[in-house]
Amino acid sequence: MKLQAALGISLALFCSCAGEPAPLLVSPAPEPSPDRRFWFTRADGEELVIIGSAARRMNRDEALALALEDAARKAAIHDRVTGIIRRREIQQSGFMGFSSDTEMELISSQDYGAYLESLNYDPDTDVLERDNAVFVRARFPGIPGRGLAFTLSSGDPPGWTGAPPLFPGYLVGVGFSTAHRNLSDTVKASYDSAIFSIVEGLSSRVSVSQDDSNTGRASSYAARSSDARATLTGFYVLEIWIDPQTRAVWTLAVAQGQAD
Repeated sequence: MKLQAALGISLALFCSCAGEPAPLLVSPAPEPSPDRRFWFTRADGEELVIIGSAARRMNRDEALALALEDAARKAAIHDRVTGIIRRREIQQSGFMGFSSDTEMELISSQDYGAYLESLNYDPDTDVLERDNAVFVRARFPGIPGRGLAFTLSSGDPPGWTGAPPLFPGYLVGVGFSTAHRNLSDTVKASYDSAIFSIVEGLSSRVSVSQDDSNTGRASSYAARSSDARATLTGFYVLEIWIDPQTRAVWTLAVAQGQAD
């Protein structure tokens, strides 16, 4: 069955502690209508709720295990993730002209075992299969919780895809990915893109640049390199929207962090 819908994850509440930003409140999910279906859960304030995804496989248990591992990876990223963006631009005379190269890297804990052991989910109510992807709703006890609505719906793009909202005390990022062969790969690429969006915005004031140049009779070039690097904590996805026409994925996320 082809997916002719948009997929959303909406945050209802961020916990607040002394010295931290005030609670982040978002309007509750609307009531279901004929063209909207909801996969909804409300955390009790003592758990983190994360959606993991994986490609659908002939062996359903194998797909579910990979989706749970993806949820564990996201829990590790929530705790702490360092993003690095390296760019190099070269302006060269002659037919070579201008060229550029960008490398992106995410560094987070690879010890998913601890997260896998602590997660909870109900295989009857916390697993959703759509198109060629499997989604699992995993709960991690002992981490300040979020009320979470997982929404599958049709409709126009949310406003934040064109103008990111402001959440005082939080860094906001919007990720985007064109459609991959598998929906879960597109979701992952958009998720990572949201991290890099925050990293680049946070590091723009302190990026390190280096200029090199060479001039000769036959050719000349000018090269410029820059690095953006930042460490984020509390990275959390508020909403995901899948374009029903192009199957591109947009991700809205928030975090706290600092440039390295």
